[in-house]
Amino acid sequence: MIYLRVKCAHLSATILEDIDIRVKAIKSMLPNLADPCDKVDLALRSKIWSDKKVKEESHHALMSTGKVEKLTNNEKNIMTLI
Repeated sequence: MIYLRVKCAHLSATILEDIDIRVKAIKSMLPNLADPCDKVDLALRSKIWSDKKVKEESHHALMSTGKVEKLTNNEKNIMTLI
């Protein structure tokens, strides 16, 4: 999990490069979300993904890094809360 400040309503399209890893991490951490995760169309794109509109000083909000295998139980609990 990483925290970056938010100043922009858009996200960099580079996040999409490993979106499947992020969704897989959510499924492994929160099995009750497996079904909704399976129904997500990972090919869907919207106006929110725009490298052009992401300002240099803008950042993402809380976002999974996709690396959940080595989390402690406390870390998993925190991620679940988020």
